Amino acid sequence: MKGISISVCTLFLATVLASFTVSLVITRRFRSGLRVVHRESIYPGLASWSKSAPDSTPADLAEVLTQIQINQHLNRQRAFKVIQASDADETPDSPASPNRNFSLFGAAKMSHSRKIKSQIRPACADMDLTLHVFAWRRVQSLVRLLKSIQDADYPAGCRVPIVFHLDAGYLDAVAEVIRSFRWARGPIAILKSKSHLGLSHMMLRAWTPAKPNSLALFLEDDVSLSPLYFTFTQWCASHLLVNPSKYSDVIGCSLYTPRLNEISSTIDPQNPPAWRPSQFLSQEKHLFLFQLPSSWGAVYTGEHWTGFIGYLDWRLRQDKFPEVPGSRSNMWRQSWKRYLIEYMYLKSLLMVYPSFANEASFSTNHYEVGVHSVPEGAAVRVPDQLRPDIDARFTVPLIQRNEVMVVWKQLNEYLVLVESSDQNITVVSLGHQVVAGTTELVAESKQFRDAVKKLMQNDLNIDP
Repeated sequence: MKGISISVCTLFLATVLASFTVSLVITRRFRSGLRVVHRESIYPGLASWSKSAPDSTPADLAEVLTQIQINQHLNRQRAFKVIQASDADETPDSPASPNRNFSLFGAAKMSHSRKIKSQIRPACADMDLTLHVFAWRRVQSLVRLLKSIQDADYPAGCRVPIVFHLDAGYLDAVAEVIRSFRWARGPIAILKSKSHLGLSHMMLRAWTPAKPNSLALFLEDDVSLSPLYFTFTQWCASHLLVNPSKYSDVIGCSLYTPRLNEISSTIDPQNPPAWRPSQFLSQEKHLFLFQLPSSWGAVYTGEHWTGFIGYLDWRLRQDKFPEVPGSRSNMWRQSWKRYLIEYMYLKSLLMVYPSFANEASFSTNHYEVGVHSVPEGAAVRVPDQLRPDIDARFTVPLIQRNEVMVVWKQLNEYLVLVESSDQNITVVSLGHQVVAGTTELVAESKQFRDAVKKLMQNDLNIDP
């Protein structure tokens, strides 16, 4: 018996040592994927990206890379395998989470969870998604966002690359947070600007889609995510974004449900009127299609984003341009969303939005101080601390893990209802009104579209 005990102990120690060694190797391999990129090579003519940065170390000096080389780098990193420790894909260096349970009871629950999840999301190989995180001077906000990314649920084998975008004048502490961020589910790239561009210009230059079915999730640093954000992204992409026969006019999926009407005219722009989807959606409808882009956690398709960037390249060269009728976005001089609103209105495009009780969402915005939170043109001072209070107009509750079964049941039942009947997902116009469908949107935008087409002189293929 004594010999058997010694053998068991020896075997246990050997297993632990091997696990630690594998974990260390994997961590090092992924850490070596950190790249600091010279941006001018991606967008020729934009001479505002530095080949090196003052806080770069010899281990991560900048390299001049083309967009194709970046994509190749990300694809190579996807081949790395990571030890999966639970159904939430915990890795040995991941923070503890409620899903990390290695008991027999926990294993049985995880097995049941896998069966359920396999019915609501496809294999990760079917989805080419990259996260784009925009940071500047809000250290604590960035830490909160990265923690929510790290703590979320991901299926086994998923590769999720992250690209960080740092505008000039960023805090060294922000760069340090990014450098110290450990991400075992894919490669990390860091893009740094030499001169100040502002969030709008950085967003519009952030992504050059490799394929029409590529996806990008844009995240500003004052956003945080639900543990189920990735699962919803997969569900939305597989059911709606890759169904061109029925949803070809869908540009992406919002993770966030709004509580305000930011488009209609108002006396006080800093206090837009309240608006909630529950006012027009019946209880069983948990999705709606909205002619409004989302900037507080949203996934966009490569096909539509490529079209938008082409439109934007032409649009920014126009001295005069017709206004979108009745839209307050015409006054947003510093917002990238202004141009995407124009494009969606012009082409009658839509975005998928979730709709649950109390606007519970898969992302939320903490409305920290920034350009969006002060009057147009006012000076902005960005404090490095979290907002002490909650502005319920913008900060909606996040859907939690214990709600997973109810949420997926409601989404799937509604989609089955839509696909098995003559019903369509409710369509909401830019003016926040329920309409019969895209045919009505096309009719509404005819005057604007005709005015734009006169300027275009057939440069862009935009059908009436």
